[in-house]
Amino acid sequence: MITVKLFNSLDENELAALSARLVAGWPGASPYHYLEYARVIDEHFQYPNLSLAAFDQYQRPVGWLPQWRHGCLIESVPWRDRGGPLFDDPEVLNLLLNETKALATEHGCRGLNWKDFSAPGLTAYEAGLSMTADLTVGPPEVLWRRVEGKNIIRQAEKNGLIFRRSASPAEDLPAFYEMFEETRRRLGVPAYSPAFFQTLFRCLADRQAALFFAVRGEARLAGLICLMTPEKMIYAFGASNEEGRTQRANNFVLWQAQLQAKNWGLGTFDFGTDSLLQTGLLKFKEKLGGCPRKVFNAHWGRVKEMDHNRPLYAPVKMVMSHLPRPLFRWASRQLVK
Repeated sequence: MITVKLFNSLDENELAALSARLVAGWPGASPYHYLEYARVIDEHFQYPNLSLAAFDQYQRPVGWLPQWRHGCLIESVPWRDRGGPLFDDPEVLNLLLNETKALATEHGCRGLNWKDFSAPGLTAYEAGLSMTADLTVGPPEVLWRRVEGKNIIRQAEKNGLIFRRSASPAEDLPAFYEMFEETRRRLGVPAYSPAFFQTLFRCLADRQAALFFAVRGEARLAGLICLMTPEKMIYAFGASNEEGRTQRANNFVLWQAQLQAKNWGLGTFDFGTDSLLQTGLLKFKEKLGGCPRKVFNAHWGRVKEMDHNRPLYAPVKMVMSHLPRPLFRWASRQLVK
């Protein structure tokens, strides 16, 4: 007998069992499946939490689906590229799907969108390519062989760049955010608020999130926020300043992050998912050792995919990139909320 419950109705024992199953390495789980990340969404965005957990007759978790009402949709992990359902057998998936459809009707939603997932009976939409690097193929020298543009990384090292993990993200986030906001403005893409990153590091454990920098002396040239499971490290957010772009600090910090993941015993470095239209970015990640994997999202109901990389949005991005920084910050808060 399988029982499906709303996340907000779980008792302490059920929450503890679900968290333990996730931390132990539920197959297919990403950092965005963790209960700690659910807290980030709840506390920062305050969307209605419609996440579902399934338990067997022994109260063992056999299914987990982090999802929220985001606008007129039920969406698994808003603003991220992962977070589809986890389940032990097709019966559990069917129960999660049926319950989500019922929630969509109850809450007046027009459909559901499950990220990085596909299944019979749901419409599959190709969301982009995920680049991943297998860290188990051998020692660092073997990883180094598949990297293109080695001279760029060597030059960064000769120029005195050093890779460093922040020992106190709460104190170092303002330095990262300065680069992050300016990077987003240059690209014409709305930026998350500083409060989002503060909530992220307050909710996630030390083993689940890390802030890295490429530094030269006391100057930070690039920053990288990575999230972790027991098996993998995921590149979540990155940024650089003008000097960092000149010194190719992004190449350096992403390569060093792979080495750090390997040193921690992780088997995969995940560069994240990007639109098929982001050819330059996809090529950049491939040169750093990434291997492509097609990513599909699963839809039900009336769902419209929006890719801000389409030519249709180019004028908007151009305007965003030329806004004065205070106005860009205001516009970002209106769009990312």
